[in-house]
Amino acid sequence: VHLGILAAVLLVLLFRLVIRWTRWGFEIRAIGDNPRAAEYAGINYGRNVVLLMFISGAIAGLAGMTEIAGLQGRLQPGFSPGYGYTAIIVAWLARLNPWGIMMVSFFMGVLLVGGDTIQVIMRLPLASVQVIQGCILFSVLGFEFFRNYRVLLLRRERG
Repeated sequence: VHLGILAAVLLVLLFRLVIRWTRWGFEIRAIGDNPRAAEYAGINYGRNVVLLMFISGAIAGLAGMTEIAGLQGRLQPGFSPGYGYTAIIVAWLARLNPWGIMMVSFFMGVLLVGGDTIQVIMRLPLASVQVIQGCILFSVLGFEFFRNYRVLLLRRERG
């Protein structure tokens, strides 16, 4: 355990406060809810999107730096075995909620660490954890699809 966890928790708290209690946070929420309506209201869509991409990249860089400095101590080839793809799954499952991201990322971390142990004990292929993550993602996507859309099965009449 290193200071990267503390930095992540502090960033979640800071981000939640900014999104909830500042004008800029209101603009971000408005853009997220309806970009066209936000532009009609006078919110600069392009500036906010570029600024958010910059901040997101800085946070990703900070995460990579804490991973290297806190755990490994030096840059090694293959130090990030698909963490970016896992982050996409985490953000999707958490519905972009900062508290949800903390909970889902903890679950995915347990899955990654536990998956490594299970791979060794049960002699499973290296991609087993990614397959499980994919199954979780597609299950959630499938449930969401069937929740939002009613699927009608049409039968052919035999004549």
